[in-house]
Amino acid sequence: MACESCLKGIRAQYVESDIWPSVVNVIDRLLSRPLELVDVYAELHRQLPDAQALDMLFDAVLMTAAFYNQDKINEARDARDQLKKTNADIARVAHQLVGLLHRRDDLCNTSAFYTGERHSIVDLIEEASESNPLFKAHLQERLETLQRKRPPKSP
Repeated sequence: MACESCLKGIRAQYVESDIWPSVVNVIDRLLSRPLELVDVYAELHRQLPDAQALDMLFDAVLMTAAFYNQDKINEARDARDQLKKTNADIARVAHQLVGLLHRRDDLCNTSAFYTGERHSIVDLIEEASESNPLFKAHLQERLETLQRKRPPKSP
């Protein structure tokens, strides 16, 4: 049969290359049960008359049979779910942080209180240029105007 020939060819290739011993074991089990698999092989041969398609199917089936591990799949699914939840938590907290930063910025800019932290590039430039007379003469007033004209923050 074409299916058995395909399996024997895959087995020979893996044994010769000394790879995939677990897959070779699966192939040996399949080859040891020809009477049980006659109908399966006949159906595969009808559905996949192309040798390459049959080879690809057997590759997927053999790898799955050799390496399938439900516990590892469950662990991977749990990890994926935890990652999704963590990402959602990060997005929620980031959104809250944006609101808090805007509120702090508004309070610092509209009240007499100051946290000692810089909230804009203009603050940094002004602090760095305190002793620069050219800054005071040419740039300070323009930057102050720019800071007053900042667009309102989105909520």
